[in-house]
Amino acid sequence: MSAAMTVDTAGALMGGGARFLVELRGYLERTGREDVKVIGSRRRIRPGWLVRRELSSSTRSRRVVLNNAGFLGI
Repeated sequence: MSAAMTVDTAGALMGGGARFLVELRGYLERTGREDVKVIGSRRRIRPGWLVRRELSSSTRSRRVVLNNAGFLGI
């Protein structure tokens, strides 16, 4: 089964993005949801990462980015 939602957390190393990531991980752990795929943890936003991210996500899943660098296939 593929994830219903993909969340890219690249660039969420400090500030509001990092705080949201902590909350998201806690929520996923508490609820046991397996339909949310978190990618990009502890990564910086670089062109290579953005290309790999675009190729890795399913076009049928909802996609969310914490870094304001949007997905191409939206």
